[in-house]
Amino acid sequence: MLMFWQPITQGEGIAKNEFKEYLQNKLPAYMVPQYYVAVPFIPLSPNGKTDKEALPAIDAGTETNTERIAPKGRIEKR
Repeated sequence: MLMFWQPITQGEGIAKNEFKEYLQNKLPAYMVPQYYVAVPFIPLSPNGKTDKEALPAIDAGTETNTERIAPKGRIEKR
C-alpha cells in the first residue's frame, strides 16, 4: 500500500493526473501507483495506526494505468 496524504481545504488539492505525472518524473515506472483514491481523512484504529479496513474500496474508475507491460528477459518472466 502506498499512501500520500495532503491536508487540504475546500476547493484545493492536486489533480490525479498532475500527481501521477509528478511521480512518473521522480520514480521508476514499477513504483508509480495504478490507483488514486481521494479520502477526506485517514481513519485510525484504537491504537492509532491506519485502519486499512475502514478505507474506501478501490473503484475501477480510479485506475489511471490500464496498459500492461510484458516481462522482458528470463528473470522478469519467472
